Amino acid sequence: MLLHAISTGSMTPDHLLQAAAEAAPWLDAVHIREPAWSPAATKQTAAAWEAETKLIINMKTPGAAVTDCGLHLPEVMPVHPRMQGRSVHTPEAAVKAEAEGASYVIAGPLYPPLSKEAASVLGLTGLEAICRAVQIPVIAVGGIQPGKLQEAAHAGAAGAAVITAVFGSEHPAQSAYELREEALMCSMSS
Repeated sequence: MLLHAISTGSMTPDHLLQAAAEAAPWLDAVHIREPAWSPAATKQTAAAWEAETKLIINMKTPGAAVTDCGLHLPEVMPVHPRMQGRSVHTPEAAVKAEAEGASYVIAGPLYPPLSKEAASVLGLTGLEAICRAVQIPVIAVGGIQPGKLQEAAHAGAAGAAVITAVFGSEHPAQSAYELREEALMCSMSS
C-alpha cells in the first residue's frame, strides 16, 4: 500500500524539510501544498530536497511549475505536462484524470478532514466507486489516521495520503514508521 504525506498548509520551508527528512524513509512520496509560500521559497525547498522519496508539489503552491518536480493538480485545473496526479472527488473526475495522463489520483475526503473544513465526504462507498472506475492507483485522503488504512484498502485504494498524521505529529518519523507498518499489513492481507 502506497503512503503519501502532504504538508499541512502552514509549514515553513525549514520545518517541512526537517520533518520530511525524518519521515521520508517510510513514505513513497511527500507533497508540498503550501499556498502562502513565495515562488522563491518553493524553488529553494525543491532544490534543497535530498531524500530519495519522491517530492511532488501541488499547483496551489506558488512557484510549483518552475521547479523540476512532479506536479499534483487540483480537480479543475487544466492539465500540465509534468502532471503526476490529480485530486478527484467523483468517478467521472478520476476517469478524466486517467485519460489526461495522471499516474495516480488522490480521492477524498474519505472521512472528515482534520486539516480543513469539507462540505462533504466520499465515505467508503464513494471511494470504492472511484477505485472501480480507473486502472491507475487511487490514493485515499481525508481524516486518515492510524487504524484506518485497512478500510481504505478494502474499498480498493492503492494507498493513503495523510496530512496531520505525519506532519501534524510531534514525531513525524515515528508516525510515518507506524503508518508504514500498518500499510505493510494491509498489503499482506490483500
